[in-house]
Amino acid sequence: MSSLPRRLQLVGLSCLVLSLSPALASAGPGPCTVPPSYGDPVPVTLWTTSGSIEFELWPDVAPCTVLNFLDYAEAGDYDGSLVHRSVPGFVIQAGGYAYEPSTDAFVSIPRNPAVVNEPGESNLRGTIAMARIGGSINSATSEFFVNLADNLGLDTVDEGFTVFGEVVAADMAVVDEIAALPTLVGRWSLNSSLREIFSDLPVYALPLDATGGYGCFDPNASPALGQTGWTRALVNTAGNALEPDPLTDAIYYLSATCTGAGVIELPSVACATSREVAYSNGLSWLLDPAPMSCAAIAESEISLAARRDDHQPQVTPEQVEIIAIAVPEPVGIAPLAAALLGMTALARRCPTG
Repeated sequence: MSSLPRRLQLVGLSCLVLSLSPALASAGPGPCTVPPSYGDPVPVTLWTTSGSIEFELWPDVAPCTVLNFLDYAEAGDYDGSLVHRSVPGFVIQAGGYAYEPSTDAFVSIPRNPAVVNEPGESNLRGTIAMARIGGSINSATSEFFVNLADNLGLDTVDEGFTVFGEVVAADMAVVDEIAALPTLVGRWSLNSSLREIFSDLPVYALPLDATGGYGCFDPNASPALGQTGWTRALVNTAGNALEPDPLTDAIYYLSATCTGAGVIELPSVACATSREVAYSNGLSWLLDPAPMSCAAIAESEISLAARRDDHQPQVTPEQVEIIAIAVPEPVGIAPLAAALLGMTALARRCPTG
C-alpha cells in the first residue's frame, strides 16, 4: 500500500488543537480598557434551550477579550447560535454558528476581526475561554468554550488559551446537562456546507433512520476503519490527493459496502469505468488496491445524500441553542452623580450628635 501525498485528518475547522508547548503562558492583559461602569466582574446571562447560564467576565484579566465578547453579545450575534461542539470531560463550545430555517442550513455568524491573545489564568473547570485556529495564536473571534474539567494542558498550547471569565457555580449543572446530551457526526447527518465542523454536535434526540435504512451507505456499520471497513474517500484523477466534496470542499466520502447493483446513472464526479479510492486507518488515508466502479460510486453518493436529506430536518429542532444573552447596561456618569448628590443631601439632614 502507498500512502497518499496529502493526508487529511477528520477534524472540524473549529476544533481545539491539543499538542502541548513546553513554555508556560507569559502574555498578560491586552491594550484595552473595559469601562468601569460595566462592573467587575461583568455579569452576563445566557438563556439556552437547556436553561440559563450566568457568566462572570473578568475585565482585569482579559480586557480585550471581554470587550470582544460584549460586542458580539450586544449586537445580538450570539442570539440563536448553537452549542455546536461537546466533548465529554473536556469542553462544550459555542458562539460560531446558527441554523437558518428559511434555507434549512447551518450558517456562520458574523465575525469581527480577531482579538489579541491574553493568556494567564488557568483553564480550570467552569472557566470560559476563547477558541481559535490551531497554531494561530491571535486568531480568536466569536467562538468560546466552557471547560468541563481542569484542562491544564490548554494553558501551554500555543502560548495558552485565553480564559476571560467563569460560569457561576450554581449554573454548572446546566452546562453539565448539555455536556451529557448525545452527539452526532455532522458529516453523515447534515446536508450543509458546514457539516465537517459539527463532528460533536450535541442534540436532545438523535435522528432516526428510515425503516429499511438508506441503501448501501450505513455509517453505523462496523468496522468503520481499515481496508475491510466501509469508509472510503475518492482519489483525484491525478492520483496524488483526495477528491474534494463539491459541497464542503473537504473529503468526498464513499462506502466500500456499495456495489452499484441496480444503479443506472453516473455519479456527479467524472467517471468512465472506475476511480481510485483510499481507505482510512484512523490516522491517514491509504490507496486501496481495488478501484470502485462508477456504479458503486454513484450508489454510495445517492445513499449518503438520502441519509443527510432525511436526517437534517430531524436534527434542527433538537439542537442546543443560545436563545438570547443579557448584558448589564453600563452605569453612566449622570446616575452616579445623582447618587452622590443624594448621599450628600442625606448626610446634611442626618444629626451629628
